[in-house]
Formats: sequence, structure tokens, C-alpha cells
Amino acid sequence: MYIHRELEDLISPFLKRKEIIIITGPRQIRKTTLLEHLNSQLKYETKP
Repeated sequence: MYIHRELEDLISPFLKRKEIIIITGPRQIRKTTLLEHLNSQLKYETKP
């Protein structure tokens, strides 16, 4: 079960940019879970 985080709303507008986003924090605060959730929401574009 995924719990929506406020950080997700802050990061989402930057996902379409071609820049690097760094997420840091202590262990076991669900950084990887957040990234996996954001990744699942991205639409991949394929070039012919």
C-alpha cells in the first residue's frame, strides 16, 4: 500500500525536465518506494 507524501507534489513538476533530482534522508523513510511510485507514473517515449 502506497501512502501519498507531500514531497511527491513538490517533485512531480520537475519530472519532465532533463535534470537530476537528488533525494536524501535517513534510512527507512521510504525514499525508494517514493521513487518507484514516481517511476511508475512516468510515460516513456520511444523514438522510431
